[in-house]
Amino acid sequence: MTFLTNWVLKRKAAAVLIAILLLLLGGFSVTQLKSELMPSLDLPYLTVTTVYSGAASNDVMEQVTKPVEQIVGTLPRLKSIRSTSSESFSLVIAELEFGSNIKDAVQTMNTQLRSLQLPTDLRGQTVQPSVGEINISNQAVILLGVEGKNGQTPQELGIIARDKIKPELTTIDGVSSVQVVGDVLKEVRINLKPDQLQQRGLTQNDISTALRGFNVSFPAGTISVEDKNVSIRATYTFGSLDDLKNLPIISATATAGAASLAQVPAKLSDIADVVSVDAPSNSISRTNGNPGVLMQVYKSQSGNTVNVVDTVLKRADELNQVFEGSIKIGTVYEQATQIKQSIDGLIKEGLLGAFFAVLVIFLFLRNVRSTLVTAISIPTSVVAALLLLWTQGITLNIMTLGGLAIAVGRVVDDAIVVLENIFRHVQEGDSISAAVKNGTREVASAITSSTITTVAVFLPLGFVGGLTGQFFLPFALTVTFALLASLIVALTIIPVFASYFINRKVVGSHSEKEDTWLQKAYTPSLRWALRNRWKTLLLAFVLFIGGNALVTQVPFAFVSSSGDKLLNVSISMPPGSDQASILSRTQEIEKALIGESRIELAQTTIAGSSSFNRAQRAFSASSGDAQILLRIKKDADLEGTAKDLRIKLESVKPEGGTISVAPIGGFTSSVFSLVVRGQDTESVRKGSDLIIEKLKDLPEFANLRSDVSAVTPQIVIRPNVAATGGRINTQTLGFLLRSALQPTTVTSVRFEDGLPQDVVIYPPMLDNKNLDQWIENLKATPVYGAFTFGQIANITKLEAPVQTTRIGQLPAATITANMTTDNTGGITREVTKRLADLELPAGVTSSITGVSQQQTEAFVGLFIAMGVAIALVYIVMVVAFGGLLEPFVILFSLPLATIGAFAALFVTHRSLGLPAMIGLLMLIGIVVTNAIVLIDKVNQLRADGLGRHEALIEAGRNRLRPIMMTAVATILALIPLALGLSEGSIIAAELGTVVIGGLLSSTMLTLMVVPVVYSLLDGARARLTGQGRKGKGDGESGIVRSASTETDKTPEAVARIEQQPNPAN
Repeated sequence: MTFLTNWVLKRKAAAVLIAILLLLLGGFSVTQLKSELMPSLDLPYLTVTTVYSGAASNDVMEQVTKPVEQIVGTLPRLKSIRSTSSESFSLVIAELEFGSNIKDAVQTMNTQLRSLQLPTDLRGQTVQPSVGEINISNQAVILLGVEGKNGQTPQELGIIARDKIKPELTTIDGVSSVQVVGDVLKEVRINLKPDQLQQRGLTQNDISTALRGFNVSFPAGTISVEDKNVSIRATYTFGSLDDLKNLPIISATATAGAASLAQVPAKLSDIADVVSVDAPSNSISRTNGNPGVLMQVYKSQSGNTVNVVDTVLKRADELNQVFEGSIKIGTVYEQATQIKQSIDGLIKEGLLGAFFAVLVIFLFLRNVRSTLVTAISIPTSVVAALLLLWTQGITLNIMTLGGLAIAVGRVVDDAIVVLENIFRHVQEGDSISAAVKNGTREVASAITSSTITTVAVFLPLGFVGGLTGQFFLPFALTVTFALLASLIVALTIIPVFASYFINRKVVGSHSEKEDTWLQKAYTPSLRWALRNRWKTLLLAFVLFIGGNALVTQVPFAFVSSSGDKLLNVSISMPPGSDQASILSRTQEIEKALIGESRIELAQTTIAGSSSFNRAQRAFSASSGDAQILLRIKKDADLEGTAKDLRIKLESVKPEGGTISVAPIGGFTSSVFSLVVRGQDTESVRKGSDLIIEKLKDLPEFANLRSDVSAVTPQIVIRPNVAATGGRINTQTLGFLLRSALQPTTVTSVRFEDGLPQDVVIYPPMLDNKNLDQWIENLKATPVYGAFTFGQIANITKLEAPVQTTRIGQLPAATITANMTTDNTGGITREVTKRLADLELPAGVTSSITGVSQQQTEAFVGLFIAMGVAIALVYIVMVVAFGGLLEPFVILFSLPLATIGAFAALFVTHRSLGLPAMIGLLMLIGIVVTNAIVLIDKVNQLRADGLGRHEALIEAGRNRLRPIMMTAVATILALIPLALGLSEGSIIAAELGTVVIGGLLSSTMLTLMVVPVVYSLLDGARARLTGQGRKGKGDGESGIVRSASTETDKTPEAVARIEQQPNPAN
């Protein structure tokens, strides 16, 4: 790499211009980078959803889910299949191998599923599967709550949201769509009176025919009158509810003509109750306990989250002024604040770290000009990294920002080594030109090797794979770009600016020919270590064992929660609960929450009463029937608030239901999950119950439940073949039941307010307790005679599972619980311990899944990555040193880093999670740099004639200052990050803690242990092969008395060497 230095030193002006251009381009790239919360992730999941209205979970499984599973099972690179069948809804999730083309898989499934023969639904239409993909980035960037201040109804608020607010928001640049949740529509409900229908000889079909026949605009063609075409149409509209009530109804079996006209019709209000009511809504939204509407704003793929959210908030403020206080548009949640907090916090911490790094350089060199020259590497390296991120289309997110903040402490290292060596050459009498050239040349190989080793540790992240590998890839690329840029800066820009700004007189005035205080403290310790090599190694080994023993006292977490102050209250009602009962219970819970002083806002969403919404609730065991999103005040403790609310809400928990309170946001879920598999549903149920019994008293679990345990009432009706003589088969019976029991939408009307209302005929119903008896006495239809269903069918009342889960096309159950702690690893160990001796039914197995499984897989992948990283680092060093011994010696610095890393986590009570593991991976590349710089100097001195012992002593003294400068600069630069003061940071605190602790212990011990290991192994090599690396006059002991070296010819150096003792080798 010295050719770069030689090239720029001959073209200094061009180098300065290139540096300025780099800064300008980097500044421009910052303005072009999109700001996002999370990096873009491509998840290898394909979903097939099918709505089969009115079907029970078992029917959905047999008639829809299983056929779909068979088609999905033909996908190439398929890893696993999971399905859930619940009332009216089927969901099949296929997990493919990472790297699969999901879009091609979706297209393939769409083509193959078209040929699948599936049943018809309540409307007589063939059910159609819908194929999609899971996109974690496709989340609403902002949620707005619309709350009425003048007693507006949900319908009125929905009209305002749909017709006035939504159009204003959809015109914003970067907004792709806006969804309104909780708006309530009106419907005209016709509740039939069975006795009146029977008395007048009328049927439901007569009512439907009349409504459809009158409420229509029928074109009758055109006629020509006086050379003009006149269109003719027949029409009738219902202008009011009274028009509907007074609609005449006659029997469809009456003859046409005079007989029809002579028939005395019945008014609709005589045979049914006609009322205008709120329609069963898809969902209900409430803000702070009041009726409201929730608006979800989604950004386009090219949109900038921060810009979109800021513009939406500005437009919302403008609309609040337009509505003059009649409504309030408030913010429930938005991503921009966390992004801006992350950017601002990490920038502040990065700048503070950069200041500390520069301060360290000044304290060691005590030269303002030299310090400023070194400081140049920070902005140039950072802007170069940003420029490369922009060219690669990578966004500015929590991972790239964390990478830049971490890199700030490391990008000065190469510049420090180069400048310190130039500085020392000037102090020793070289001219500025010679000092710059020789000083850079001497360390070029060392800093190149050390930087490449640091970068190489990120390559094995590909072995981690999966979501974890994708998530940390932007972080790894950011650090890699910054470090490579810092290497180029150290070999080009630093020498140029050093030649301009280093002043011989100033440097000379600070020249220290005598030992510095550091050297005076270090040299005797090193001599003792070399005289007592086995004692030194034993002491290091004891420290290693003690430090690593602390890992058992450190909590294990996947990824700590983000800085969001958000809690989710999930309410699960007993199976079969309708929307009205869910709303009633939720209102009680709201009253208990809204009086809590630590809560800023409570946004409630209740899932709809439609079959599709009920199915969605059943599918997600953690979702519940109602959700209350709580925004907690900034000065409140999130975990403490969650704990207090769990206790407070225990008194309003629904009987037979559950309430869970858990933080939301960040990278992972707080839900623990365990899968139970078996050959049949009953054995799976028994196994699930046994496991729940074992785990129910775990204090870290809240809301422990199994999806196979929940049941809902079901009535099974089988045709009575003997009674009907086979005239009514199962299919005919099913259609009869549908028409008799299900509401039927027949038409739509608009009254004075101009709003559309569906007209729906509802059959008379009783409560569920007597439903089977009511159906038994219900008349089937006049077409088949005056038979009741009890006469033509056998009716049985039983219980059926709310949902049926299958994994790998076999029956399964999912046991879930909300975790009240971040110590995922501790929970996993405890669950594994409790289930170790549990005897499950024959053929039933259990396995931990979800976040615990993700953590285990990620940790295994990272351990493999660490092993590969160590191998890569060794290979790089072998190439750099041209031998096997020196790289092997340098590897002994790696275990020394774990001593401080685990001790730092223990002292700070931080978790050993993915960020900490990435920190350990980084340490592999960082800690060897000090050893490389040290051993490289040893080799130079021995090549110049010094013996092993003298070379180790002199190299330690010589490289002490740059090693301490780089270590202290990096540590101080990371302290602001490790303190975790910035909001919204997910990885910086734990990662910074690990790097600081590991670098601290490895630096202190490397300066002792590496020389000792080098002395032992080089001596062994010399004895075994006779080919040990020897200096001039090296004897059997490997010790030499050399009066001078090529790199240090001062009388002081000669005197130091002559005074050194000659220990036994």
